[in-house]
Amino acid sequence: MDVGQARRPVVVGVDGSESAYQAVEWAAAEAARRGAALRLVGAFSWTASDQPTWHPLHVTHYHDQMLEITRRQLAHGEQIAAQIRPGVETTTQVEIGAPIEVLESEAQRAQLLVLGDAASAG
Repeated sequence: MDVGQARRPVVVGVDGSESAYQAVEWAAAEAARRGAALRLVGAFSWTASDQPTWHPLHVTHYHDQMLEITRRQLAHGEQIAAQIRPGVETTTQVEIGAPIEVLESEAQRAQLLVLGDAASAG
C-alpha cells in the first residue's frame, strides 16, 4: 500500500440499521488493523421531489428532523466503534444527497468502503 493510500480513512455508511452497525464493528477492527482512521458517513436525499408538499415551515422542520436522526445514528455508530477499537481515530459526517452517490464520492477518498447487507435490513 502506498503512503497516500495509507492516509486515507476506512469509510463506513451508516443508516441506522443493525446491518450498518455490524459494518461499523467490522470497519473499526479493520481500520485498527490497517492503522487508518475511521470515517462514519450518514446521508439522506433532499431534493425538490423528496420534500413533502406541506407548508414551508413544516418542510424546514422535516429537514431538521432528518438531520437530527442522521446525527443520532452516527453518534451511536461512533459509540460502537469506540467500544470495539478505542484507539482508532473516528470522525462522523452527515451529507445531504442520494446515499449511493454520497458513498460513491466517499469511496474515491477512502482506502476501503464498508457497507452493511441491505438484504438483512428488513
